[in-house]
Amino acid sequence: VAVCEESDADFEKVMKNLRTKFFDHERIKLIETLAIDHCFKVSQIKTMVNEISAAARKPDLLKKMYDKCPDKKNFYLLADDLFFASDKQDLENFIKSKSR
Repeated sequence: VAVCEESDADFEKVMKNLRTKFFDHERIKLIETLAIDHCFKVSQIKTMVNEISAAARKPDLLKKMYDKCPDKKNFYLLADDLFFASDKQDLENFIKSKSR
């Protein structure tokens, strides 16, 4: 079974496209669309989500990317990038709920 994973070259294209978007809502919409059929590694998700300035939108965005992430065991590392302690806790609880 082939692992679903975004190559570095493909990811570079994604980031170029993402950086052409001026507003957060445009970036978020693009990431949500990509999350449907792309499998991003934790390091790639971190890079993409760091392009979003709206801290309140990040936890939901991360949750949408969880299911297709090929290295879920490292997903907890993304909580470090969240600003609010409640968001960090929320993401950690989400990860725990997925691993049952």
